[in-house]
Amino acid sequence: MNLAMPELKKIIRESIKDEYREKILRIFKAGNHLQAFDLAQQVKVKDFLVGADLKLANLMDADLSRVNLRGANLSRATLYGTNFREADLFEAELYGATAAQANMESANLQFANLSYAILRAVNLRGARLAGSNMESANLQFANLRGADLRGVNLKLANMEDADLRGARLDGADLYGANLIGADLRGSDLYCVDFNEVQHSEDTIWPEGFEITSWYGQHDTETGVLICRRK
Repeated sequence: MNLAMPELKKIIRESIKDEYREKILRIFKAGNHLQAFDLAQQVKVKDFLVGADLKLANLMDADLSRVNLRGANLSRATLYGTNFREADLFEAELYGATAAQANMESANLQFANLSYAILRAVNLRGARLAGSNMESANLQFANLRGADLRGVNLKLANMEDADLRGARLDGADLYGANLIGADLRGSDLYCVDFNEVQHSEDTIWPEGFEITSWYGQHDTETGVLICRRK
């Protein structure tokens, strides 16, 4: 079958872009992050990190602010001090990643997997985490002020001394989580499962809040979260 010239040119352009993308990604993985971004801009290859395999990569102190990392695999990556401010990490894989002291302020982490990740003293202020998996994550001293944690799996997560002021936690699962010394003033705790949660006199709850255990179920027709006491 003979292809029309416009279609042939399009195929060639896409093939060249794919080749560029692979080469730029190799440069990035080698630690030459700035060179990779500069080259990507020159050859007009946008979003070369979307869906990228960065498993076990060392991105310590890298500047990835506002970068599109949708669906990227960062499992067990070294992300200590990495700047992810306003980055797009939708559905990204961060299982077991070491991201202590990383800056994830206002990042999009919806439906991402952060289970068993080390997020000690991470800045997640204003981050969007709805629907994500943070089971057994270490969030000690984390800044989660104003974060969207609706429906997040936080089973067995360590949130000791974490700042959760103004966070949205409605529908979250905190089974067995550590909230000793955590500050939850002004947070939305509707339908949160507090079963087996660790807390102390140093835990600061929203005014008038009484801890209990709930379970929630979404109405199949309306999608509305229905909450009941256990």
